[in-house]
Amino acid sequence: MAGVASLLGPVRARTRRRSEWLDRLFLRPACGVPLFCLLIAGVLFLTFGPVGETLSAGFSRLLLALPAALVARLPSGAPEWLRSLLREGVLGGVGAVLSFLPRLALLFFFQAALEQSGLLARVTRLADPLLRRFGLRGDAVTPLLLGFGCSVPAVLCTRGMKDARARERCARFVPAVACSARMPLCLTVADCCFPGAGWMVCGAVWLFSGLCFLGFCALTAGRDRHSPPALHADPLPRWRLPAPRELAGSVLEQVLHFAGRAGGLILLFSVLVWLLSSFRPGQAAPVAPGQSLLAALGGAMAPLLRPIGLGDWRIAAALLAGVGAKEAALSTLGVLLGGGARPLSEAIAASGLLTPASALSLLVFYTLYFPCAATVAVLGRGQRRWLWLPLVFAYLLAFLVFRLSGG
Repeated sequence: MAGVASLLGPVRARTRRRSEWLDRLFLRPACGVPLFCLLIAGVLFLTFGPVGETLSAGFSRLLLALPAALVARLPSGAPEWLRSLLREGVLGGVGAVLSFLPRLALLFFFQAALEQSGLLARVTRLADPLLRRFGLRGDAVTPLLLGFGCSVPAVLCTRGMKDARARERCARFVPAVACSARMPLCLTVADCCFPGAGWMVCGAVWLFSGLCFLGFCALTAGRDRHSPPALHADPLPRWRLPAPRELAGSVLEQVLHFAGRAGGLILLFSVLVWLLSSFRPGQAAPVAPGQSLLAALGGAMAPLLRPIGLGDWRIAAALLAGVGAKEAALSTLGVLLGGGARPLSEAIAASGLLTPASALSLLVFYTLYFPCAATVAVLGRGQRRWLWLPLVFAYLLAFLVFRLSGG
């Protein structure tokens, strides 16, 4: 036993010294902040850049090849409406969303690695003095990072925050953070309208939404911003390499959650959108999308969106669907543009639906305008009263971006 203790002693000492050195590095603002910013920049590049794009393109081809071939081999006597439902309603809707699973899996992987390594706890302590200037505390970092994955657990996570006013403020505005469900539409639009720079555009939108969250919190903080900052007192976990099994389990859980929504809720939305875009009341035969009930609904909303460059009824219909579920906005465009087995970015480019100016406006407005129905359901009554602030800000900012971009 004494021999084992003598062997373990130096190992523990080296581990303790290494941990202390890492803490001094990451907890010192002059070093920790630049290192964390570089880390986030690397995550954005790998997720939204060439690596993520290659994985997404390959997965999309594998995902859609067999279903497209089966649809093409339907018996010649099969009704045309069935072909249209399967091609535009199912492949164009659900397929457009599921094709982004590799990029989302990368994002979930990096989020889990930050948390399991112990780095997230250091960022929480490092960010505490800064976040107090916005009426928050260091423990708001966890809901903020969760918000980039999904707004629902982010809102629920705020219930564990210690300060009541900071907790209320964080839950109220964390839905403004660009969740993973918004990323597929942002990536599609960016790849279509800004070829070669899509990852930078999406990264800017991603970070911009976090800054908007802080801005909304500061706007409503009042005196809380001037409270004297105190050291974040929560104990720090030890540094460790994330266990592969734990990483894989966390990523798989989040991917299955997203795919479950896309496979169930988004399938329902896609079929509903196909029905609304193919029929109109009092007429049993299919009609052109421009003459459908969905066109009428989108057309009624389009004049409100015309000043920000989004006056096409198809975009208005996609934004309406996005209120139910953010993934539904992309699937709606997939149905209306008949993406089928080809990439939706190609269908958008061929339609002439967006210019670079209107694309920027859409990215800004869609990122901030309104949370999904599931998020609204978990918000408290007092928190829902503030949903107007991101909506008005999104509209005004989209108007400004559209005009300054030459729209």
